[in-house]
Amino acid sequence: MDVTKATFADILPEISAALQNCEFVAVDFEMSGINLAGQPRITYADTMQERYAQQRVVASRFKIIQMGISIVSKVEKTGSSGNSASHTLVARPYNFYTFAADGDDVILSLSAVHFLKDHGMDFNKWIREGVSYTNAAREEELIKRLDSERERDEEEIKKPEGGAPERTQMNLTKPADVEFMKKQMEVVKAWWEESEILADAESLSEEEKSEAARRRKELTLARTNAFMRRALFEAIEIYYPDLITESRNNQVVVLRLSAAEKAERMAAREAARQSRRLSTVGMRLVFKAMSACARPLVVHNGFFDLLFMMAAFHKPLPEKLVDFKADVRACFPAGVYDTRLISTREDLLGKSLGDKGLEGLCQALVQGTPEGGVDLELAEGFEKYGGSERQAFAHEAGYDAYLTGAVFARMQVLVGDAGLEKLKMMVFSFRSMFVTNLGEDRDWPVYGEQGELVFHLGWEKEAGKDLKDADLMKLFGDRSADTWILWIDDCGAFAVLQGKEGGEALRGEDVLKALPETSTVVRMTTFKDWCAAKEAETEAAGEPVEVGKDGWEKGKRLRVA
Repeated sequence: MDVTKATFADILPEISAALQNCEFVAVDFEMSGINLAGQPRITYADTMQERYAQQRVVASRFKIIQMGISIVSKVEKTGSSGNSASHTLVARPYNFYTFAADGDDVILSLSAVHFLKDHGMDFNKWIREGVSYTNAAREEELIKRLDSERERDEEEIKKPEGGAPERTQMNLTKPADVEFMKKQMEVVKAWWEESEILADAESLSEEEKSEAARRRKELTLARTNAFMRRALFEAIEIYYPDLITESRNNQVVVLRLSAAEKAERMAAREAARQSRRLSTVGMRLVFKAMSACARPLVVHNGFFDLLFMMAAFHKPLPEKLVDFKADVRACFPAGVYDTRLISTREDLLGKSLGDKGLEGLCQALVQGTPEGGVDLELAEGFEKYGGSERQAFAHEAGYDAYLTGAVFARMQVLVGDAGLEKLKMMVFSFRSMFVTNLGEDRDWPVYGEQGELVFHLGWEKEAGKDLKDADLMKLFGDRSADTWILWIDDCGAFAVLQGKEGGEALRGEDVLKALPETSTVVRMTTFKDWCAAKEAETEAAGEPVEVGKDGWEKGKRLRVA
């Protein structure tokens, strides 16, 4: 279901209610860009803090232009005898066009524009009909302004008839201002006196009475600047406390209303305030509902998604990854699960998965696998992604969120509760040796849970300029067939190999000792020792990172060879 600013107010209560009763909610985002010019190339040698520092800048510069959420709920099935025999899962996928609140710059990456255009993004719809959004601090500022307006309205209602002045009138010093004030107050006085006469006139026709009532109710004064409008507000409040003033098109409008009309006006202004809040805060209200429902949040390859979501709807991203993790835990206490990460755990899934993209996982796990499968249906009114041509919606945020939820539902069955608990708060990162562990300060290595051994290989650039995968694999002798290489740059790589022999786990140190001295160019160390050296070098640097005008760290990034 597509949601725009025209339908948002009607659909928000429905979304909030569905979230309160769901099993989990899956999300996906499309952004206005994911790369900045001059951005350092990400490598396998990045720590997660280094990776976060880079991607934090990206998520703070670009905007979310589409958000998809799929709310998955459990519905009991009724058996033939009328008893509840089993259950089915029902998905409600929503596709939101989102446009940043007024005052924010929107930066578009050309590569992102081409990608989204090729996948059917309607940019006109995004600009004209996108639901606004803002963060917590801006929402609080808006609420304070609206509360202040509400207090002024309530003061007007509570003012006693013919009440005494409550404040001193502004002191005007410029002759032109004094003259302008005098003339405008004379206009108000004449209107007031005429209104009193017209109200008592009994000889008027019905048409004349109607016109007199209209003239008696409202007076528009001459256009002027904000300073003089404020002076007029104060003067009219002092000398005509029963009247109400407001500003329209740089003019002071004076209103003479009955008690009932004042109450009606106040109700209309309150409705307008609520509409302003809804139209400004927008998607943050969905984010808050997702947080308040305390249900698991599901993403696919979701580190960037989390960064963009927290920056857009929560608050500016903190400098340190540990602080970001704490924010995510506070907002989503029921846990975050990443289907891309789960897809790598063949030991828990009980099967090997080739294509780990959403469509590939859906084909492998959801379609054509009745054994231990799940019954997942689209709710009534949400059939957009259920047809045979559904792949035409690939990379639409709502569709990708729907697939993420469908894949996770199947993974829940295969992995089980114990397996999911191991993967709770674990998020995949592209080209990284680490899994972002949102549940703890320290991150976990990608390899090792399934018995792999990892080694760092380093060399001088000129000496190793001709090295290829095969050359590095040969360093491991008889184990070369079970080795694969992850290149860092021209001076280093990681080697990953099977860490068991005859069912027994091997130690990296023992493997290194058993290797023949076949290279004087390549230096080898265990991943554990490389991490220790990396951490020591980072701590030794100590001083804050210097950032250039483009927002990126100056100088070379740390690399341990």
